[in-house]
Amino acid sequence: MDSDKLSLPNRSAGEKNPIPPPKQLKLDDLSMWKKLPYDNKYPLHKRPEKDVEFVTSDLGKSLYEWYPGKKFELTSDKKTSIPFPTYISLHDPYLRTYFETLPSYKNLVDRGLITPDGKVKVHISEFNRYRMYLHHVWIMHINHIRNNHQIEEQKRLQCLLKAVEKEDSLCKKIVEKKENINADIVMKDLAVELEQIDDVEMQEYEKNPLVQSLFNWHSYQKKLQKVRLRRRLPHNQTMADRSDEELQKSNGDEDIPTKSQG
Repeated sequence: MDSDKLSLPNRSAGEKNPIPPPKQLKLDDLSMWKKLPYDNKYPLHKRPEKDVEFVTSDLGKSLYEWYPGKKFELTSDKKTSIPFPTYISLHDPYLRTYFETLPSYKNLVDRGLITPDGKVKVHISEFNRYRMYLHHVWIMHINHIRNNHQIEEQKRLQCLLKAVEKEDSLCKKIVEKKENINADIVMKDLAVELEQIDDVEMQEYEKNPLVQSLFNWHSYQKKLQKVRLRRRLPHNQTMADRSDEELQKSNGDEDIPTKSQG
């Protein structure tokens, strides 16, 4: 017998009977994946026993759209930007009529390119790119509200200064009671004063620039508050359920690109 082998130490019990690696979890078991923000990618995983399908928008519906009324570059090097998307014929609106014909539609379903209800299947890399796009639109939307809020804040202060200079009757009642003029305190007292005014007098004050600036400022404050509340998802809501509805609610009448199911 080889003397070198005799000099080797004995193997431990753990080396003789190694612990088997844990079985792979299904995607449904990883609940934290459903709560990932849009700017975090889904990890590339091995196929579980039950295949996981990633879908975006409906067949023939444009996947990427420009943020309405805003300049927004997808090819920028900024952190909030994403690479320019590749052309996907299934999302081409001009080919929608062709794809929706019964032979073409059935062929796409049989080949596994779309779901039976018409959702386009995509690879996880394209799905992550789409989620980054949605995150980009969301950030643009928040910045738009914040910028408008800052503009209304400046208007509010300017209107207050002009009202003091012109000795506006509504403002004068409040300012005369203060030793030091603080814009936030004056506007807060003004809001309390307006709540006590009846509807007839309110129609006269609605044309007052100071009152209008107060209403606009409070309007954007409410929008920002809604945005902050919607930063957290409800317990039973997934990232796929966080649709364009919440963007529409927080943005008023402005249009937002549609977010599809994922």
